[in-house]
Formats: sequence, C-alpha cells, structure tokens
Amino acid sequence: MLKAIVANLKHPRDKEGRYQFVNLGVPEFAAVLSNTPKVFRNMRLPRVMAERLTETVQDQSDTDPKNICRLAIDSLDRFTRVIEDRRGPLIEEEFDVRSNMGGEFACVARSGSQWAVARVGEYRIVAVTPDGVEVLLTENTYLAELRSLGLVESIEHPDRNIITAALGGEFLPITMINNSIPESAKWILAGSSEILDYLPTNPAEILNMGNIEEALNVIVEEVRMNWGKTAKDRRCSAILAVEI
Repeated sequence: MLKAIVANLKHPRDKEGRYQFVNLGVPEFAAVLSNTPKVFRNMRLPRVMAERLTETVQDQSDTDPKNICRLAIDSLDRFTRVIEDRRGPLIEEEFDVRSNMGGEFACVARSGSQWAVARVGEYRIVAVTPDGVEVLLTENTYLAELRSLGLVESIEHPDRNIITAALGGEFLPITMINNSIPESAKWILAGSSEILDYLPTNPAEILNMGNIEEALNVIVEEVRMNWGKTAKDRRCSAILAVEI
C-alpha cells in the first residue's frame, strides 16, 4: 500500500464530507475525490463515488499504473453521467445534484518501479524533489489555460476557480495522465492551485521530517499563512501527499 495521506484546508474537522480518500494495497493506488460545491451539496454522493472507485480498481487485473488511472477516471466519469442523466425529483432529493459539471479527482498508482498520476478538475499534481517542485499535470481551469498561453502571470484572478473539465462534465481532457516521474522525486502532491501556488519554499525539507502526517500539517499551516488576508475567500480544498 502506498504511504499516502490527505489533509483538508479550511475545514480540518470535515474528514468525510467535502472529499473522499481512497488508498488500496492491490493494486497500489491512492486517490482523492472532491465534491464540486455547486454540484454535490449532499455529502452522500462523494462517498458512493468512492465506493464505486474502490470496486472498479480492485476488480481489474491490469497492473499497468497508467491503465489503472485511466480506468478509474473512465469509471467515475460514466458513473457521474448516469447520475446526471437520471436527474429528477428523486435524484435531486437524494444526491442534491444541481449542475451539469461533476466532481474533481486526482490519483497516484504504482506497480513495482512504475508510477502514474492522473487528475480531472482543479487538481494540479507535482513532484517534490530535493531541488524544488516539478509540475507533472496542470489543473483543468480557465486560469491555467491563460497562464500556459502567457496571457496572465498573476496567480490571482477573478476567474481562478472556473474549471474547464470535470467528472461527468462536457468533456474530459486527453492529456490527463503522466507516467514520467523524475528519478529524484521523493513525494507527489496533488492539490488545487489555491494550495500549490502557496507552498512553502522548502517542501522537500518539511516532507522529510519523518512523520508524513505531521509534515503535511506543517505544509497546510504554511499555506494558510501564505494566503494572508485572502484566506477567507478560499474554498475548501484537499491535498494528497504520496511518498515515493
């Protein structure tokens, strides 16, 4: 089983409602699934989706980490679309589905020395090396697209939370999986831009403290401090940390 943990910013006591954490031993697979605030008001749906994810990953025989990530995303996307297609008074009452944009998801899979990461939605995935942080996958957001085109440099933007792809949304991006992890990487982090843009300058030093839970808590507190006066404007976000 991967050495992995999830922390929740802004709502540290909300362990189950705003996100779900899955960590499996066979195959080695860890994931975080967040509820999009305007979609999954009822907290039952993320839990049901986490159960579906666990069953899907454990029932397949393919050991290729990249294929496992792809299977996980495809299964969750299909499940979310079924929920949305069946929307009506009963479904809305049971799951409180209020939009045609679904959930957000990030995962890490390993088989021997092979690794793969994947994401959909606002999650960005980075590798932490002794020299700094290397982006493996950028988030599916309007701001990320603007920054990739060189049209915006600031990490602050009024539309920073607009996502361009989600589980059950209008489309899934093709380039959503990466299996090229730097050899010097010691950790993989998955979180929204609201977290990873405000990481401390020495995340590798903090993560090497020895206790993964204590290290992630230190990072979370530093991110909160780096938010400064804008902290009240940040929505709840989860961060996944996996030791390599």
